[in-house]
Amino acid sequence: MAANARSGPGKSQKLAVMFEDWCGSEEKWEKSKLVIQMRQVNKVGRKGSRKWMCRHEIVDKYQSESIADEIISQKMAMDETARAAVVRDHPDTPMDELRQYLVFDAESEYDQSDTILESLFSKSKKSKKSKKDKKAGKNKKTKAQKEKDKQKQEEKDRKEHERELKKKDQKVRQDAKKAHGLDDMDI
Repeated sequence: MAANARSGPGKSQKLAVMFEDWCGSEEKWEKSKLVIQMRQVNKVGRKGSRKWMCRHEIVDKYQSESIADEIISQKMAMDETARAAVVRDHPDTPMDELRQYLVFDAESEYDQSDTILESLFSKSKKSKKSKKDKKAGKNKKTKAQKEKDKQKQEEKDRKEHERELKKKDQKVRQDAKKAHGLDDMDI
């Protein structure tokens, strides 16, 4: 808050409000109505990706025709249901040379830590308001509250999307395991 008060539009007004609040709180910031909130966000996870590739792309990736042929033969040996999830005709030209296979492409791990410092400025002036004005004021959200609500919703949506992707991935793995009779192996 103090850093924001030193620069930007209305800096003298911000400093005056801060000083007034500090004096009004017996010169103790912990009693003031100015609040600075800090929160720590830590994220640790793994990301993996699979990619639709033609035979020649698999050969280029692994630089081996035998590896490409082995990957393709394993996918083609699956039963019809499991194979439909990992083998498809090329969308532009459905021909054998351009048939596409869903192949493991990359995996990465990440460890992210963010410290977010939020300045909440709540200073109210007492004025005579009608009951109607007071009721209308209760329903209004501050900019910080709206942003916080938006962040919560985005985080909720992201988690839901991750759950859906995880369910789909588990379904594909289960189908592949059933197709090959693999109970104890991890795909």
